[in-house]
Amino acid sequence: MNKLAKKIRTITISPAIAFLLILFIFIFKNSFLANTYSYIIALTTLIILPIIAYPIQKKFNIIKNPDQRYAERNLAIIFSVIGYLIGFILSLILKTPITEKVLYSTYLLSAILIFVFSFIFKINASGHMAGIAGPIAVVIYYFSNYYLLLCLLLIPIIWSSLKLKRHSHQELVLGTFIPIIALIISILIF
Repeated sequence: MNKLAKKIRTITISPAIAFLLILFIFIFKNSFLANTYSYIIALTTLIILPIIAYPIQKKFNIIKNPDQRYAERNLAIIFSVIGYLIGFILSLILKTPITEKVLYSTYLLSAILIFVFSFIFKINASGHMAGIAGPIAVVIYYFSNYYLLLCLLLIPIIWSSLKLKRHSHQELVLGTFIPIIALIISILIF
């Protein structure tokens, strides 16, 4: 069962889900992002930057901590905030569609809140859950309520996180609701 739980968590990492979201947007609502450059920026800031934190931590040991998983997670949070901030700033500078601004704002606010909970309050709000619940919320809001069924995908992720003791119930709930709140705030702002 632990192998299955690990596989579930591996294939549902936040950058993988971000890739699926960007692909979904490209196929079903191409005008969601401004142009080809917007897709390249999204792939770079939402996917590549967060992922490269892991090999960088392994190679250079930037965050000094005996718990390698803890160090990797923290560097990934930092890289995610940087990537999302770059994407958000570029969406403002390049005067992209509101949908693109909302997307980056949602990712950025989510990452900032996870950063605050993790580093200030010492509550490891699940970035894994945020990385799945956020894109699901975006798809439901911008595409159709029929996509509420995607919420069922949260069940195996919750199970795997609990099985592997990666997060408590509180951390999973927090990680689920952070991006939903971030999306609502972003919609209200833009």
